[in-house]
Amino acid sequence: MTAAADLLQLAGEVAFDANRYDDAAASYVLAASLSREAGAYDLWACALVRHAYVDMAEHRYGQASQMLGVAERLAEHGDSALPTRHWVASVQAEAYAGMGELRACEDALDRAEKVRDLTPVVSNGGWLRFDGSRLAEERGARYVRLERLESAETTLSLALGNTALAAGQSYRRRGAVLTDLAPSA
Repeated sequence: MTAAADLLQLAGEVAFDANRYDDAAASYVLAASLSREAGAYDLWACALVRHAYVDMAEHRYGQASQMLGVAERLAEHGDSALPTRHWVASVQAEAYAGMGELRACEDALDRAEKVRDLTPVVSNGGWLRFDGSRLAEERGARYVRLERLESAETTLSLALGNTALAAGQSYRRRGAVLTDLAPSA
């Protein structure tokens, strides 16, 4: 069952990237159902996180926040060596930023930062790929969304100096940081 849930999450990601949100949501619902039946809490939580991305893509941040709350509770029952709960917090920050809730956004980002306490950060290479390496960039992007441009500039400037524009980073990643930094310039 877990293999099928893993494949359904991948199918959902492909559909999401193609802007086929209904298909993505259907895949995530099926993945969540199979994960629940298998008692795979981390996989179940990840399916809900991905489903929340569908809500956020359609600007339904309140619905995404509710879905992420369920994912957060599920992740508490998962494997504490995995970064699932930290990824949930990172995505919660995005939903809170979309709702204009600065304090909740910062609290969620602070919880996500605790991924650094995992030694080593374990990634299964499939449905869970969060390692916290982009948290500074995400924090900056959330500040931009919240129109806290000075905070965004400070955070993104640190990200620029530390990792985001380092040799070997993709043009896509570097472009995203520079795009987020542009409004504060």
